[in-house]
Formats: sequence, structure tokens, C-alpha cells
Amino acid sequence: MEHNETFNYDKLNKFLSYIHMGNEVFRVYYKHSEKIKSEELKKLVVEIQEEFKKHEEKITNIIKEEGYATLGE
Repeated sequence: MEHNETFNYDKLNKFLSYIHMGNEVFRVYYKHSEKIKSEELKKLVVEIQEEFKKHEEKITNIIKEEGYATLGE
């Protein structure tokens, strides 16, 4: 497959790794939110995690559409 000359694989993969890290942080927050038993906090953390997942899927799809593998594949 021929790659797009303006596509910056390295920067997108680095951005994807930051998304993974951010999502991991919110997994830890969720774990701790269970200790304080705040349903409102849990709901907010889950919503943020879902946003991270959406971004992860979009960036992963862009990388794959250009014919590259994402980090960890």
C-alpha cells in the first residue's frame, strides 16, 4: 500500500500512547472512586473513560487506514 506523504505516523502513534496513558489514569481514579462510594464521581470518571476510548478508536482507525500498525500490534 502506498502511504500518504503528509501522514505523520510517528506523531499519531505517540498521541495514541498518550491517550492510552490518560485512560489508564482514569482507571485508577475509578478504582479509588469506589472507596469513597461517590456515584456522581464514578459516573463522571466512566464518561471520561468513554471519551478516551472514542479518541483511541478514531486515532487507531486513521493509522490503520493509512496502512500502518498501531503501537503494540
